[in-house]
Amino acid sequence: METRETARFVQSAIYLPGNDVFINQATNLRNTHPAGRGGGDGAAFSAKMFEAAMLGLAIHNIPLIRNYFPSVGVMLSACHIKPFGYSVLLADGERSASLQALMPGAWPPKWRFKAVGERAQLSIEFPPSNVLSGSGRATLLLDDDARTFSFRESGYELQWRHLHDVVAGQADLIIPFDVALDDLEFALSLARTGSEIIRSAT
Repeated sequence: METRETARFVQSAIYLPGNDVFINQATNLRNTHPAGRGGGDGAAFSAKMFEAAMLGLAIHNIPLIRNYFPSVGVMLSACHIKPFGYSVLLADGERSASLQALMPGAWPPKWRFKAVGERAQLSIEFPPSNVLSGSGRATLLLDDDARTFSFRESGYELQWRHLHDVVAGQADLIIPFDVALDDLEFALSLARTGSEIIRSAT
């Protein structure tokens, strides 16, 4: 895809209510008491919360981000957004990336991804992850031609079915282990570098 080769700007933006909103829609749990993130202040607390947000929330988009922004490059800025979120700016040569998230936000949720190239632009809007409402909606704009793609099943359903086929010996992993490990190292690098920036800011 042309945006993968020529992407100059990548954006991941996540705005979600608390998990209990989606869990209550997807289950019949009773007498549950969702654990809060807890209070705290200071650079050490912010750095720890930033790391948790990178590895607990941002990591969901890391494989997609790496398709268009393969290296962390230079982290220009990083901050923890209360109560649970982050803002990160990255640069790698002529490419830049902007990652933001806030949770809990208000309803409705917004989970978006964008990759912008010289001639093409890819935009994706994802549905809530705990609700079986079909796939995300992807729009590819190439010059003046726009095409939109969506599917009846969500990626979560397809992933679990694929995992079953792999365990049953009926298929090979779509994502090789080395690629998954590179995704994890990318996320760990974001968490480490961002937390160092936050700790050194005071």
